[in-house]
Amino acid sequence: MSHRPVADLWSELGSADQVALARADDEKRAKALQRAGRAGGFDLRGWVENSSLPPGGLMAGGVALAGLGFALGLALPLTMGTATLFGGMLTFGGGVAFLGGLKRTADAKRAELKALQAAPSTSPVVLAERARRVLARLETRGQETFEDLLEHLKWTERALLETLLHMTQSGVLEEDLDLDSGQWIYRGLDATGADEAASVMLTEPQARNG
Repeated sequence: MSHRPVADLWSELGSADQVALARADDEKRAKALQRAGRAGGFDLRGWVENSSLPPGGLMAGGVALAGLGFALGLALPLTMGTATLFGGMLTFGGGVAFLGGLKRTADAKRAELKALQAAPSTSPVVLAERARRVLARLETRGQETFEDLLEHLKWTERALLETLLHMTQSGVLEEDLDLDSGQWIYRGLDATGADEAASVMLTEPQARNG
């Protein structure tokens, strides 16, 4: 991992999380469809919301069918048969359009949930403490690779990636490519600078929110 910058590694990790979330969502959708099939009555709304049908297509098709039924009802003579047919087209088309609206709402809620699950949830306080520990280590070693820091700190790869990315973006950590080894190395500040950097990382998110 030392042969790639942390920004690339973090982006790749985020993509992997999105794939995992998508797979979990597909599994939930398949289970919901199986439950609907085993149930005594068919849950049309649940089936539509958990299906892969395009909500825009459902809404457009339903509106078109209802509009066609209304137009034919105005253009042709009304009899018992035609009234039943055109009324059915209006009712069925309106129902399909309504289901399309429900599907769009369900998809929007599902996308919002995925975004919330994928967003980093680490608090600024935790990031500041992690930064202090990283900089304290770099103060004694001068410079370290990702694997060196990971071995010493005993963190998860995700935690260290998030911390290094935040530190480099905040301008408190130098990320440099060692041309001899081809590895990315990290250099920190002195002890005073480490405390100041942790303070900056703690107050920076608050300033942006304010």
